[in-house]
Amino acid sequence: MYDIFECKNAKIYYNPNKKSLAEIKKETGCTHIINGYLFNTKFKPVEWCIVNGKVISRSIYNDYGFAVYKNKPLFGQASLYKDENFLSAIPIIVTNDFVYRNLTSDVARKAERTAVGWTADRKIILFCTTQKMSRESLQARMKELGAVDALMFDGGGSSQCVFPAGKVYSSRKVPTVLCFWKKSENKEVIPENKGVDNMVSVNVYNVSTEGATKITNNFKVSEFKSDSKIVLIHHTLPIALQMIREKIGKAVNITNAYRTETHNKRVGGASNSYHLYGMAADIYVKGVDTTTLAKTIDSMFPTTYGVIAYPKKGFVHFDVRAKKYRAVNNGTEVKVDHF
Repeated sequence: MYDIFECKNAKIYYNPNKKSLAEIKKETGCTHIINGYLFNTKFKPVEWCIVNGKVISRSIYNDYGFAVYKNKPLFGQASLYKDENFLSAIPIIVTNDFVYRNLTSDVARKAERTAVGWTADRKIILFCTTQKMSRESLQARMKELGAVDALMFDGGGSSQCVFPAGKVYSSRKVPTVLCFWKKSENKEVIPENKGVDNMVSVNVYNVSTEGATKITNNFKVSEFKSDSKIVLIHHTLPIALQMIREKIGKAVNITNAYRTETHNKRVGGASNSYHLYGMAADIYVKGVDTTTLAKTIDSMFPTTYGVIAYPKKGFVHFDVRAKKYRAVNNGTEVKVDHF
């Protein structure tokens, strides 16, 4: 069985007490639950298992696996998440291409299968079956379901899940479990400052290895960095900044963009700041005063995004929130319609 949905939250659950999936689901309140990766005869996870920064098990490899950052399920490499949440797995699709890792015979054989995938718009695909499948047939099936990235987890007697529409049962207890909370389809109004709801559109970079990577013609990853090697950049932000640069015809300088929680507290940022989610940048342009820069951005995006001018400090805060917001801050923030 499978399910495809927009995920609100996710969690890697370490299960040394050998609880069943049904017990864990009841305990956590998650909507979907599925078994994790391989383990040894001592009921210990093999390769990487990191939960809330605590390393349960290690690996010599830095391969793709399942990460959770700010409660969001991400497809990434172990080196990025050694202080966060990461579970090893076997990558079978990477950026829309099939990949083939060397497998031991017991893993390579046809068996019941468990897999997690991500669609192009970063919805989650959960797949679990009692049908015996090869890796190749699993790859084809995940691709058919729309996966552009996919991971294979423990299979055989470990394959099990509980979804809203049904379950795949196994009596075997497993030491690692993946919990998911489906985003509600209720159309109630959600406060616009909940940037975490936009995390499905955030790209994650390692500034130490990808700092020089260009994400537009004139912006590279290192310009968005904070005080950690992980950099979050909402995919819309650099595109909008590039548009601003081309409109003005001069370099747009970023004083700060992504902030870790420590960085945000240090500079006195709001607890729900868009900087925390890679959705904001504080910018200036040499030779262009702050009000003129704010007016230019306002004219380019008249019905959306956030623009806050700081004339005394000499910069403009720009964020890619969905709803329009304009303000001037000279020590106190005053909302305005236009600049």
